[in-house]
Amino acid sequence: MKIMNKNLLEDCKREHSYLISKITRFIAIVETMQWTSPQDVRNTFGRHADQVKGYWIIDIGGKKGARVLLVIQFDESVVIVQKIWTDHNEYMQWSKRVRI
Repeated sequence: MKIMNKNLLEDCKREHSYLISKITRFIAIVETMQWTSPQDVRNTFGRHADQVKGYWIIDIGGKKGARVLLVIQFDESVVIVQKIWTDHNEYMQWSKRVRI
């Protein structure tokens, strides 16, 4: 898959050094995938992947990690990074707005 807005991931690594290996691994996984359906994403990330109102939220790194908000265009093999949360409260505020 091709990652669009990859600079958001790179910025996050620079701002949060404890996430460097987790984000690097996430990028490596996504770039080697050829997802054609939502099930492919679930097979890759398991319980760490949630589909919410047209977006995907991938939890990378658990409690001290981040959540990455994505749009996946399966037909074009493109993953578009929309946002990254490193603060759980910010993520919760967003999730209340979209009513997860």
